[in-house]
Amino acid sequence: MIFAANPYLFNTVTPPATPGSFSGSSTSPGYADLTWTDVVGESEYELEYGTAPSFFPLATLPAGTISYTHSITGPVDVDYRIRANNAGGSSAWSSTITVSVL
Repeated sequence: MIFAANPYLFNTVTPPATPGSFSGSSTSPGYADLTWTDVVGESEYELEYGTAPSFFPLATLPAGTISYTHSITGPVDVDYRIRANNAGGSSAWSSTITVSVL
């Protein structure tokens, strides 16, 4: 008996790495400026905000994005986290950062 190789078994996509160097600051009243390093193989980034451990969707951003500005009424402390997604799944969430919005 001859078995044919299934090409789909060899074309798996692994989830991307977690975005690195995630940081944020507020230099203007009502704005949180967030930055991170780009990862290889992502198709999008998923950004959430809230007060840990409760988070809410903030934005889905295209591949290659390395910053985002969140307009929010301050003064307030806001927690953020980010992860990268692709056809293979999602990275782990980044460490949570807190931005003190002016």
